[in-house]
Amino acid sequence: METIYVDIALISVLIAGFASIVVVIRDHEPQTAMIRMRLVNLLILSLMTTLFAMVPDLLVAMGAAAANAYQLAQLMFATTCAIFLATRFLPSLRTNRESGMGLRFFTISSSLFVIAIALQLISAIQMSPLTVEGSYAAGITLVMLVSGLLFFRLVVMVSSDT
Repeated sequence: METIYVDIALISVLIAGFASIVVVIRDHEPQTAMIRMRLVNLLILSLMTTLFAMVPDLLVAMGAAAANAYQLAQLMFATTCAIFLATRFLPSLRTNRESGMGLRFFTISSSLFVIAIALQLISAIQMSPLTVEGSYAAGITLVMLVSGLLFFRLVVMVSSDT
């Protein structure tokens, strides 16, 4: 596994771990629906990023050519991101409308998702100026950045809640 993917996987696991610790350490008051939703989204994104950091090497180990492995991984990653965006992220727009800051973070995060999906699809059909490996790493990094933004929002919510 290339070093960049190991680093991305480690950072994603750290974000998920720290988010869980922050929520567990806070007072034992009932969690709000917003905190629960953000934590679940953050955990899904972190684990998704970790998993997809390993997919190309897994496909190569199963016998796929490296270029084909990255293209298949890109299509799988773009599909997974699109499903997550449609089923988990966009439905949370209603709850994010409450605060202007939440809506800004939601817009930034959604935009990063769309860019990651577009980058994967453009690269998978070999129209990207970047290498296939570079496009894949960039897409995974963008989704990891969304995890980081969710972590920041979660910490702010938990600290203002107590």
